[in-house]
Amino acid sequence: MNLYRSYTKREWLARHVIPNLHLGEQQKDHPQALGVYATNRIKSTKYNIFNFVPIAFFLQFTKTVNCFYLVNMILQMIPSISTNDWFYTLIPLSCMIFLGMLREAISDYRRYRADEQVNNLIVHTLSMSNEEFISFDQINDTRHSRLKKTKTMDVRVGDILAIHDGETVPADCILLSTDPSRPDRQGQCFIQTSNLDGERNLKPKLSITRCEQNFTRVLNKECDVEVVLRERPVADLYCFQGAEMKIVMDGEQHDIQLDLEQFIPRGSQVQQSGVLYMLVIFTGRDTK
Repeated sequence: MNLYRSYTKREWLARHVIPNLHLGEQQKDHPQALGVYATNRIKSTKYNIFNFVPIAFFLQFTKTVNCFYLVNMILQMIPSISTNDWFYTLIPLSCMIFLGMLREAISDYRRYRADEQVNNLIVHTLSMSNEEFISFDQINDTRHSRLKKTKTMDVRVGDILAIHDGETVPADCILLSTDPSRPDRQGQCFIQTSNLDGERNLKPKLSITRCEQNFTRVLNKECDVEVVLRERPVADLYCFQGAEMKIVMDGEQHDIQLDLEQFIPRGSQVQQSGVLYMLVIFTGRDTK
C-alpha cells in the first residue's frame, strides 16, 4: 500500500506531510514538491526601500506634538490671526519629523539585522546522496555523513532535522526518534520553551515507539510515513489537535494519534537529550 498518492482538492483541506527523502516522480504533484507551503524565512521589518518615506512620514503625525506643530503652522499662515511667520513653526516641525523618521529607520535596520542572523543560522537536515543503506552510525559518521548543513530560512516542510543539545528548533516539528545512544530513555527527551512562554523548566516529549524502532527503515524507504494535520495552524502554544501519523510497513498500515507529547514548536531548545530527529510540519508564518 502506498500512502503517497495524488490528492483531490477536498482531501487537501488537511495537510499531508511526508519526508522529503521519499518524494519522487510519483509525488511530483504533491504540495511539498510544488513548494506551495510558506517559506521559513523570518521577516519582522515594517518597511522596504520603496515604502519607507511615505509610511514613516505619515506615521509621524500620529504623535500629538507633531500634530500640534502642524496645526500651529497652518494657523500662522492665516494673516488675520497670525502672530508670527509660519516658517518659524515649520523648522521645529521638520526637525521632529526628521528625528522620528531617523529613529524608525534605525529600529527597522536593527530588526533586519536580527532577522538575517536568525535566517542564516545553520541546522542539520538528513539527505540521501544515493540509494545506499542508511544506519544511525552513517548519519553521524564524519566520513560518510548524511547530515547536510542548511540555513534556517531554507528549511522546508517535510525535511527531517537532526537537532542537538543546546540548538534551537527552526520550525514546528513532530518528533520521530530520540538519540539511539540513549536507549534507557525509552523515547523520552526534553525541550525548553523559555524563548516562547518564559518557562525555564524542562518539558518532556515522547516519540512514537513504532516510528522510533523503525526509523532507519523510514530513511531507507522500507516503510512509508505520513503525518496528517486536519486542523489549521493556530498560535496557541499548548494547542495541537487533529493530527495523526500513518505508518505502512510490510503491507500493514498503523494509524497513531499525535498530541503535544510529540509536537515540538519553533523556538524551543533541545536539552539533555543528545540528538533528536524530527519531521518539519509547519514553517514560517504557519508556525506557533
